Amino acid sequence: MNLNTLSAVLAITVASALAPLSAADSGDRIVRSAPGDHLGSVPVLLGLDSVRKELKISRSQAAQLDQIRTGFKAGARKLVAQTPANPAARRSAEATLVRLKTKANAEALAVLTPTQRCRLAQIEYQILGGTMLLSPSVQKTLGLSASQIASIGKLQQKGIKYAGAVNQRFENGKISHHERVALLRTHRTKQAEAMIRLLTPAQRTTLKTLSGTPIKKK
Repeated sequence: MNLNTLSAVLAITVASALAPLSAADSGDRIVRSAPGDHLGSVPVLLGLDSVRKELKISRSQAAQLDQIRTGFKAGARKLVAQTPANPAARRSAEATLVRLKTKANAEALAVLTPTQRCRLAQIEYQILGGTMLLSPSVQKTLGLSASQIASIGKLQQKGIKYAGAVNQRFENGKISHHERVALLRTHRTKQAEAMIRLLTPAQRTTLKTLSGTPIKKK
């Protein structure tokens, strides 16, 4: 991970969860991935009213998810606020943030029923679109070639570098928080589109079937 992107990781996580939902073809093929295979923050995603309504989250579940989300955000912000200047220390902090997200994802997923987890997987595909191609399990499901995976990796690295530059501009006071999120969201959308263009027609069709029935926006 680029050494200048620690706080950008959190911004991307939030931006991904808040991105506009897109329509998708119906289907029921689901990739059951491990907590660490989720590209964004599951607790943040489960904090959206539209997602909770779609999953029929109970009051008891909501209370547990709120606690998990609050703990994750607090821990992530603490890491971001204390970003060390030393490269080795910064890499350690970045690894800690990844572990924090993975742990929070696992805790949030454990709150859901199997049916809710399946539907959540579909919703993630609807929100992230082509960005889901960064997931190893999705790459395996679609049968991506070594060449396709390598090209996706290059786009990912360019995205990390861009996120680092945007985050630096925010830290230097050149752009606002809202501008930062907007820039990251726009870039993520363009990156996702570029990744989808790497797929064969059959692979694009399969990717769409993973999205299930479009979630209601209200």
